Amino acid sequence: MIHLQMQASRASACTNCAGGKFSNVIGASSCSECAAGYYQPLEAQTSCMRCPVGKYRAGTGQKSCLNCAKGKYTGATGSYGCETCAGGLTSVEGARSCLRAAKLYYLPNNVVALQQAGEKTLRNGTVSEACPDNAVCLGGLDAPRPSAGFWSDRREYSDTFTIYQCSRETCKGALVTNSSGNQSCWHQAAFVKGSLSGEDDDSGCNDQGHLLCTTGANGYLCGSCE
Repeated sequence: MIHLQMQASRASACTNCAGGKFSNVIGASSCSECAAGYYQPLEAQTSCMRCPVGKYRAGTGQKSCLNCAKGKYTGATGSYGCETCAGGLTSVEGARSCLRAAKLYYLPNNVVALQQAGEKTLRNGTVSEACPDNAVCLGGLDAPRPSAGFWSDRREYSDTFTIYQCSRETCKGALVTNSSGNQSCWHQAAFVKGSLSGEDDDSGCNDQGHLLCTTGANGYLCGSCE
């Protein structure tokens, strides 16, 4: 009799729903799997959670969500797939929108500055433009870089979109790795909060002569001597 009672006691015990599953019914005989786009990392739960923006889950019964791959995004919660960025745009892994330029393109908007200002419309992404002639565009958040024999003004981020041809052989262009060794000078962040005043103070990103001109040349179109 004692043995039978122990068996009956064991049979009446409830079992926790495993991660990736849930039950919100009293007396349930089984657990339900989380739907696609939902997840549940814990045991013994009564519901599942939506995958956050930038993440997805295609299968059911999952304990976690996956990041959208680079070049894809999702701005909605509970996604079971990610969308591909439009032409000329790309994204970082786990993105809610496409805020990077693809190679051979640049962003006309300074995304870094807009984000720092709390611009909410960027949640819907941005637009890109094809690289100007006689320039190199590496994509991402970089400004167009003039090729050898050409020059651009760096006083404002938007000034770099116009490429000028030099009349002298003093414009070395902004090589991918130039003699200054400072590739970050072409990143949008370098143009935020007056870090590029337009005054050639011979230091860092303000030293336009060192970035764009051959040794001894400086100024507009590298037409002045240092």
